[in-house]
Amino acid sequence: MRLAGALLLLAVTFNAPADTATPGDYRYYKPPTHTLACVQVEWVKDETEAVKRCKGGWGCYYAPAGGQPGLLVAPRVRSFSDALRLHILGHEFLHALGAQHD
Repeated sequence: MRLAGALLLLAVTFNAPADTATPGDYRYYKPPTHTLACVQVEWVKDETEAVKRCKGGWGCYYAPAGGQPGLLVAPRVRSFSDALRLHILGHEFLHALGAQHD
């Protein structure tokens, strides 16, 4: 059920309006290599807290270790219309699926 919810959020993220401000333009993109990911989400209060927790990024993903799920750190999404934070969540979830960028 959690995976279905995460995939739904991912789908919502990519349906955001084209003029929505989003962080980062990347020259290099390697598509996802996995079709399934198990992640634990750690919500932080806002982007400022995320920058501190994620070494400068607005969100981050830490790969699984020792049999534990991966850890996705992102600012808490405020609503289904919160395009920026949904974008951050979807971006980090793509990393959980194996996607990479420069």
